[in-house]
Amino acid sequence: MGHRRPHGLASRLHLGAEYHRERAESAEVRKALTPEVSFYDGGGSIMKKTYQVQHIEHVTRLPFEEVIQAFERAVGSVEGVYDDLVAMSHDTAEFERLVREREGSSGFMRFFTADHGVWGRLEGMDFRARLYIIGNPLIAMTMLRHEVAAGLNVPVRIMIYEDVGGGTTRFVYDLPSSLMSVLGNEQVMNAARKLDEKLIALAVDVTRVEP
Repeated sequence: MGHRRPHGLASRLHLGAEYHRERAESAEVRKALTPEVSFYDGGGSIMKKTYQVQHIEHVTRLPFEEVIQAFERAVGSVEGVYDDLVAMSHDTAEFERLVREREGSSGFMRFFTADHGVWGRLEGMDFRARLYIIGNPLIAMTMLRHEVAAGLNVPVRIMIYEDVGGGTTRFVYDLPSSLMSVLGNEQVMNAARKLDEKLIALAVDVTRVEP
């Protein structure tokens, strides 16, 4: 990967020049995603594809709790109520209104939170790490309308954890467009790149570490 001049703290942002080159998906890339197919009795089959995913880490000297607080201020929440919002919506306009009321300043909302550190202590482990499932159904629909299989990777997963040995806090995720590349659908990729930008902006906002 290409190297970028660090901004402030020397980060391990794995963005590199490839991100910009990946913005032009080609027939050659889609050809490389041709699946390996195995057929079974009864008409069933299994398809396997191999593809590359871009993993990004924003590494900051900010304390873990400060990053968590900044993150949770920037995202709204539909944890435990999302199905209710769908059920009470009579049309798409009402659903959009209910979603907009619950999205944060980042345009995202939390769907699920797993505090790994809490259950880790049951195993005698001492660390701080939280996994979040975040997204926005209005953003997800910009991909799902072109390819329902895009739903495997929206909402997206991010994790914030404390690297005690390094004295840092890390905000990590897999770049959505790289996950969507397996579909070989340019319309999905166009929408996913916009999601990339929003997710990167959120990470920069809460860690103060820029590409």
